[in-house]
Amino acid sequence: MVRDKDIRSSRKKTDDLQLPNGKWPYPTQPGQAPFAALERLLDIEAGSDAREVVREIRAQATRKLELLEVMYRDLINRAQVIVEKAKEDLHLHSVRMYSTKIRNRVYYLYRYSDGLDDAFFSILEPEEYLPADPDARFDGTYHLNDDGSWTRIDIA
Repeated sequence: MVRDKDIRSSRKKTDDLQLPNGKWPYPTQPGQAPFAALERLLDIEAGSDAREVVREIRAQATRKLELLEVMYRDLINRAQVIVEKAKEDLHLHSVRMYSTKIRNRVYYLYRYSDGLDDAFFSILEPEEYLPADPDARFDGTYHLNDDGSWTRIDIA
């Protein structure tokens, strides 16, 4: 009977480890600060003989949570890079070309002004195209990859 009582009291202690106001101990939406509030979960009241152990466990958990927070922010940054690259690829696919774009080929981007409507791809290199159309401005060399993404290849 004493064992059952000890088990029930230990369950109650673990059930009490909840954040206030019904908040979750991890981010539920992008941009939320994920782990700062988790330290509150570690505020366990212990007898004086276990205080050192509690401090050690709290310090270990805090270090691990801080590492997870750094990893979380790194993942968010990586996700933003992926999204920006996808937007750039979609933009380049919308640039007009007077023939079909074929994968694994090199294309040269030209424009007449700063607008998207005036940009176009050509298969002619700048040395060939610009003498024939002096109003055009060369704007970069791109490779259309096998997966449909674009790689700028003339960056010095």
